[in-house]
Amino acid sequence: MKKKLLVLVLSVLLALGLAACTQDMPAPPPSGESASGIVTLNGEGLAGVSVLVNGVPSSSTDGYGVFSLSGLEEGDLIAFAAEGYSFSPSSYEISGTVNDLHILASLLPDDDDEETDGDKDDDTEDGEDGETPDDPQDPDDGDAPDDGETPDGGDAPDEGDAPDDDGETPETPSEDDPDTPNEDEEGPDEETPVETLSPAGNFLFFYTADGTPSLRFALDARTESFELTVLVQGRDEAFSGEGSLESESMTIGGTTIPFSCERTEESVTATLPLTFLSSPTEGTLSVTSEAEGMNSSVSETYSLAFGRDLPAVTDLSLDDGTLSWRTENAPEGSVSLVTANGVTVAVTEETSLPLASLTHPVPTGAEIVVILTLDSKPIAYSSILTI
Repeated sequence: MKKKLLVLVLSVLLALGLAACTQDMPAPPPSGESASGIVTLNGEGLAGVSVLVNGVPSSSTDGYGVFSLSGLEEGDLIAFAAEGYSFSPSSYEISGTVNDLHILASLLPDDDDEETDGDKDDDTEDGEDGETPDDPQDPDDGDAPDDGETPDGGDAPDEGDAPDDDGETPETPSEDDPDTPNEDEEGPDEETPVETLSPAGNFLFFYTADGTPSLRFALDARTESFELTVLVQGRDEAFSGEGSLESESMTIGGTTIPFSCERTEESVTATLPLTFLSSPTEGTLSVTSEAEGMNSSVSETYSLAFGRDLPAVTDLSLDDGTLSWRTENAPEGSVSLVTANGVTVAVTEETSLPLASLTHPVPTGAEIVVILTLDSKPIAYSSILTI
């Protein structure tokens, strides 16, 4: 009996101990898919953009335009919203974890002030009652003499018999006379002003996952074709090619290069691989947008620089409370953004960061990503480290 009682007491104590341990254990990190990236306007990070998941605001971009979401499921739809801006792509459907989304923002055009009929001057040169004053030269005027009578009652001369100053009778103009104006003929149509395409913009130079240097830029949605011109610095060399949005391809130097397009009602975002620039290069480029029946437009000059060796962020780890990582082929002037769950917590030129030095502690289970940037533009991402 005593043995049974002892076993019962030990079982109760063990259950209470397990319950206490369970209460002290931290909650597991959220499961599911995650998504992070950056929203830019003209190559600069755009802060304060709302990030919606299935139409519900869930996050927003930080001061560098970076955002991050976790606990997502496949099929969830991410969208972006900010007053006065449109976004390309406007939404993204989750099919798995993604950490390099790049969303291009564009300013919405202001509505032109239109003159309404109520703003027009209704005053005319008529009299106060809107009646046209009598014209003394108008034969239909009530004060004019009747047809066939002169003001003093005499007979009026027949038309065509009235002599001119030389005593000759003038000829009555013929309807077939080409010099005779035809009242039924309408004057020339007024020319409709020709619209001008919006210039290309939102340029971003980056490397793809396989190391291909690429260019992303936005075009007016009405654009049919464009001309890309690249001037290489330090060498007397230039490249120029014609691109078609219908075929989604560009011909340059006799080579056809396919590219991809993302279309909205306002713009077309083209992503073009710059495979024709294979050697280390610095230069400038511009894009001329064209469409039939519209004035073409030329973009502002955009500078780019890249080499054979790609920038990279590797070996991200946490040891004794200090984050550390390596940067490879980092260009001069580049800095690292340390993000936790998509929120920037530090900007540094170093390759290590004690977590204790942060103003706000990083929660357990947070996803850490280090982004290498140059002039506020991301050029390389680390892998995700969950702490």
